[in-house]
Amino acid sequence: MFLSKVFAYFVAVKLLFFHIIQQYINLFAAIVVAIFIAWKKELVYRDVKQGSNEIKFVKPWVLPPVLYIHNRAWRKVIQLSAETKVKFKKSADRMVLEGGINYEEFKHYEMPVRREKLHYTSTGSLKPLLGVDMLLRTIAQSKRKDFVFIFSGRGESVPDIEKAAQIDTRIVCKGFLSRKEYSEMMSQTNVFVSARNMEFEKNNNSFPSKILEYLATGRIIVSTKFPGYQKFQKSIIFYNGTEDELLSIMDKIADNYDELARK
Repeated sequence: MFLSKVFAYFVAVKLLFFHIIQQYINLFAAIVVAIFIAWKKELVYRDVKQGSNEIKFVKPWVLPPVLYIHNRAWRKVIQLSAETKVKFKKSADRMVLEGGINYEEFKHYEMPVRREKLHYTSTGSLKPLLGVDMLLRTIAQSKRKDFVFIFSGRGESVPDIEKAAQIDTRIVCKGFLSRKEYSEMMSQTNVFVSARNMEFEKNNNSFPSKILEYLATGRIIVSTKFPGYQKFQKSIIFYNGTEDELLSIMDKIADNYDELARK
C-alpha cells in the first residue's frame, strides 16, 4: 500500500508540475492535490472532483489520469452510491453509505389537505445538474393554474428561477432557509420533486439524500431514476426526466391527489 501511494504521489506531482509549466496554473493547488492523493488513509468517493476547491485551478485534461491513479490507490473506500461507475481496486474494502437523516424532525408531520393549489417543492442545490432548467421548462409548458412550484436552496440557477418567478406567479423562489423555515415549508408541501439529470455521470456516484427527507414527510414524491431506485418503486413516482412525462404525472396527481396521498 505504501509503494502504491508513493507511486500515486510521484505520478500526480509529475503530471501536475508539467501542467504548471505549460499552463501557468496555481502551484498551491497542485501541491494540495498531490498531498491529498498520497496521505489520505480512507477515501469517501467524491472527495476529489472537477470543481472542488482543492483542484479548481487544474485544467480538465489533467484530471482523468490523476483521478484514475487516485481512485485505485485505496484499500478502504466509502461509496455514496452502490452503482457508481468509478473503478476502484478490486481488493478494496468497500462500504456503501447512501445517507441518513433524523426522523424525529418529521414525526409530527401530517398529510396536508387538498388546497385550491397544490404545492410542489424542490430543495437542495439549485443548478442544471439537478434538473432545475428542466423544471422551469416544464412549468412554462404547463397550462394548469392549480399549483405553485417552490424552489428552496442555493446555486447557480437561482437567478434563472427569480427571473422566471417575475414572469410566472406559479413559481416561488425561497432561497436558502433556516432549519425552522425549511421544516415549515416542507410540512406545507403536497408533492416533492427530485429532477436530478441522470445524463451527468457524477449523479451516478451518489444517492440523492434529499429523497430520505422527502420519504420521511410522507408526501407524494416524483423523481428521476437515481442509482438504486428499484427499492423505492412503491413509495415514489419515477419518470424518465422529460418535460412531457412530468407534465403527464402532474395531471395525474391533480386528478387523483387524495388517492395518491394515502399510499
